[in-house]
Amino acid sequence: MPTCLLFTMSKPASPVRVALILFLCSLFWGCRDAGHAVPPDESAAATSVVAPVEEPKTEPEPEPESVEPPVASEPKQLRFLSCNLEAHQITRGVEGEERSLKILKAAKEIAALAKIIVDADPDVLGISSTGDRNDLVELQRKLKESGLDLPNLRHTGGSDPLRYLGLLSRYPIHDSNPAPKIAYELRDEPMVMMRGILHAQVDVHGRELHFIGAHLISKYELSDPSQEQSRSHEAYLVREHADTILDRDPSALAIVYGTLNDTRNTAANYIVEGDDGSRSYFEAVDHPDSLDEMWTYKDVWEDVYYRADFVHVSASLLEMVVADQCRTIDDAQWRNASDHRPLLSIIGLEAPTSEVEDVPSPDSNSDSTATPGTP
Repeated sequence: MPTCLLFTMSKPASPVRVALILFLCSLFWGCRDAGHAVPPDESAAATSVVAPVEEPKTEPEPEPESVEPPVASEPKQLRFLSCNLEAHQITRGVEGEERSLKILKAAKEIAALAKIIVDADPDVLGISSTGDRNDLVELQRKLKESGLDLPNLRHTGGSDPLRYLGLLSRYPIHDSNPAPKIAYELRDEPMVMMRGILHAQVDVHGRELHFIGAHLISKYELSDPSQEQSRSHEAYLVREHADTILDRDPSALAIVYGTLNDTRNTAANYIVEGDDGSRSYFEAVDHPDSLDEMWTYKDVWEDVYYRADFVHVSASLLEMVVADQCRTIDDAQWRNASDHRPLLSIIGLEAPTSEVEDVPSPDSNSDSTATPGTP
């Protein structure tokens, strides 16, 4: 009992004193009850703090879906780099053999070449004027060491013992096509294409793309007019092989690329393109550089710049070209790598739209609905 109550009870009681005692007792027990009410409040507060801690347990559940391999591995674009390596030979020849005639690239040229290719990050690399297969394998190894892995390889050639065609790909390459014809006659003399024709059928997640590489004879390897006639004959053989693909599949996705060693308005280019306006026409894709120019080669002898390298695409593939992203690479180091500037082409791989699917429909119109005068 409180001291104040003991003190008051030791004296005679009176009504006022009894009332005061009862009042003080009610205050004392009220304070004790209030003091014991705090713990339940604290317990309730603690419960409200602990409850949200359980929420993060449900957050990690969606993470495996965001890194699902099929979604991550499906590409939306294909990056294709076409480049002339200017007689790229990096393995030494054996004395007394033809390979001993090779002029080897300097280390700084090879380093500049590898840097430009790696920076472009191609999925498929089409090469003109490479060395033999060993040289191409060595380039493949150097690119992998620099972070660009293109494990699939194609290599071919013609009558030129020094310059060949090559292709490196991130995706599988199929061998289901006949060998291109590379022999012809010039003035009743049997001839063979200098660098042949390369054909690689690349499987990009179930979508087949045909890459047809060519490096036509240059303007200085035969005396005029033989070199121009030979270039036209070689262009015919390239076009003939492209037609074998379209004959089997008119909607085939095909690319004819490489060094034509001639300009846009010349016989060689027109032969490769085919009939303008037809479904078999191969359109030359524009590749502007940072200054909106499209030359790929400087002719030191004539002191002129011109477009010697092209990428032609079939009608079906033209609809997939991302034109505003295709460019001629004018990196400051390009001249250290080659005398030709590379061409980077971007191909969209997303599902075709209904507009693309409707393209062939005019060909199926009946005569009664055709516009007068149309074929």
